[in-house]
Amino acid sequence: MAIAESTHTSQTGRKLLERAAELFAARGYDAVSVREIVEACGVTKPALYYHYGSKEGLARAVISDFFDEARKLREQALKQLVIRDALLGYARGKIRLAQERRNTLAFSFAIWFGRSSLRAIFEDCRERHESAFGEWAAYLRSGGLNEARAHRVLRAYWGLLMHHLILMLQCPKWTGDADVEAEEIVKTVFEGAMGAKAAIPAKKRRAGKALLVLLITAGIALIAGCGGGGGGAGAQAPKAPPPRNVVVSTLATEKLQVQLKLPGVTAPRETIELRAAASGEIIDLPFKEGQTIPKSASPYSVVDLEAEAKLAPEKKTLFTFARINDAEVQVLHAARKLAFDQAVRDQKRVLEYKDSTEQQRDRAKLDVDNAEIGLKQAQKMLRDTMVVSPHAGVLRKRLRQKGEYVNQGELIGIVDVLNPTVFSFDVPEAYISLIKHGDEFEIEFSALKEAGGALKRKGKVSLIDKVANAATHTFRVETEVDNADGRVLSGIFGTLMLTTYDKADALVVPLQAIKLEGEDEVAFVLMDGKAWRRKIKRGVMTGNRFEILEGLAAGDTVITVGAQSINDGDAVQVRTDPTETK
Repeated sequence: MAIAESTHTSQTGRKLLERAAELFAARGYDAVSVREIVEACGVTKPALYYHYGSKEGLARAVISDFFDEARKLREQALKQLVIRDALLGYARGKIRLAQERRNTLAFSFAIWFGRSSLRAIFEDCRERHESAFGEWAAYLRSGGLNEARAHRVLRAYWGLLMHHLILMLQCPKWTGDADVEAEEIVKTVFEGAMGAKAAIPAKKRRAGKALLVLLITAGIALIAGCGGGGGGAGAQAPKAPPPRNVVVSTLATEKLQVQLKLPGVTAPRETIELRAAASGEIIDLPFKEGQTIPKSASPYSVVDLEAEAKLAPEKKTLFTFARINDAEVQVLHAARKLAFDQAVRDQKRVLEYKDSTEQQRDRAKLDVDNAEIGLKQAQKMLRDTMVVSPHAGVLRKRLRQKGEYVNQGELIGIVDVLNPTVFSFDVPEAYISLIKHGDEFEIEFSALKEAGGALKRKGKVSLIDKVANAATHTFRVETEVDNADGRVLSGIFGTLMLTTYDKADALVVPLQAIKLEGEDEVAFVLMDGKAWRRKIKRGVMTGNRFEILEGLAAGDTVITVGAQSINDGDAVQVRTDPTETK
C-alpha cells in the first residue's frame, strides 16, 4: 500500500511510526497488537487504519521511511564533485540516521535475520540494493575507475559501514561521533587496512585520466581482502569478462490499471427521534432494542381510524411504535361525535322546515361548525396518542417502558434507518476530481463473510463535500449501499478501490529492469547477444512495475533481471529461470 508523504509528516502519522518502531524493536512484530500501538500513541484504531491501512502497512511504512531517508542521503552525496567527500558525507549521514532511528534499524535487522511473519517486506530488497549499487558504481566510473575497481571500493565501503551499524545495535549505550566514525571508514577504504597512505586530492570527478592514475598508484588494491591488482607499468591487459547471465522479456502492450485503496466506515442514512405528542401513561410499547420498526403512515393522514383498525394486517398502513393512554380522549371523542351528529340532524330539520327564518338557519349552521371544530380537536388528541416512525429502521435505544408516564415532547426511542446504509470515506484532494455523483463502487467488508470470501456490496455516490479537511487535505464522500437484508451493520469498516490510472495499451517493465545513471534512467535491449543502452522516460508505477512512455517499443527484448550490473555493449547470456542468474 502506498503511503502518502503527508501521512509521514503529520503529527499523528509520525507518532505512530516512532512508537511502532520502538515496540517492534523491543518485542518483535508478531508480539505487538494494534491495540497496544494506538494506546501507546494516545490515538484510536481508526486513526491507525486511516493513515496506514493495517498493522502490516504501518510496519512497511516504518521500514520505507528509513529507506527514503537513506535514499535522500545518497542523492545528496552523489552530487559531490570529490569522491572522498561523497563517501564521507554518506557515511556520516547514515550513521547519524541510524543513531536517530536505532529502533527502526533494530526492527529491520530482526525481520531480515529472524523468523518474523513480515519476512516478505524485504521482497524488493535485492532491487533496492542493485539500484543503489548501480548509482554508486556509475558515480565512481565517472571519476575514472573501471567497473571492477569501482565494485571493490563499494564492497569494502559498505562492509565497513554495515560493521559500524551492527556495532551500534550491539552496544545500546554507544554514542560514537558520526564524523569520527565516517572518517575512519573512508580512511580505511582509501589507505587500506595496512595503513598505506594514498591521499586523494580534491579534484573534480571529470579529471578523467589524472584521477584514474592517482587512484591506481594510491593502491585501491590496498583495501584488505578485496584482491585488487595493480594498474601500473607491466600489468597485463585484462581479459574480456565472460558474458553476464540475464533474464529477458519481450515487451507487449497490456492493460495498466492503478488503484488506490480507500478505507471507510458505515453509518445510518438518518436517525429518527420518536417523541410523545401527548402527555400520559404508555399503554403499548411492543418493540425491543435491536428490533426493526416498520414504516408507518402518519395518523393524521388516515381518514378513518376506526376503518383502519378493522383492516387485515397485510392491508394496514398505520403501525404504532407506542400508544399513550387514550381512554379519556376516546370518551371525549365519542361525546363530540354525538354532538356533531346531532347538530347535523338539527340543521337538516331547520332547512327542511319551510317557515324557518334566516336567523334560525344561520344558528343551525353555526352549531354544526362549532360541533365540527370540537370533533376535529378530539380527533387530533386521539391521533396524538399514537407514536409512529416515518421510515423503517432498527430501534437503537428505547428510553421508556410500558406503564411509565411521559410528557408531551419527551423522547421515547431512537431509530436508525439502515436501508440504504451510508458508507463514507475520505479521498485525497489529488483524486477528488475522479469521483462524480452517481458513480458506483464495489465496497468490501472484511468483517462480514459470504460464500467465496468477504461480503461485497455496491455503493452509489450520494454526497461529495465541497470543502476539504484542513488537517488531512481530504474530501469526505458518501455512498448509499443497498441493505435490504440488514447484513451491513452500522459502524463497521470497509474498503473500496479507486482507479486513478487506466490505460489499455501500456508498455510495462519491472523495477529491476530500470537502471539509474546519474540523472538518467536507462533500460537495456538485447540484440545480437549484447546489451544495448536505451534512455527511457517512465510513467506511473504500480506494485514493482513501471510504465514506459519513451525509449522502448512493443517487440523489444528487454533485460529484466541483471540490468543493474551491465553496461552498454556488454555480452550477455540469457537464462530463462531468474533463480539461475548470478
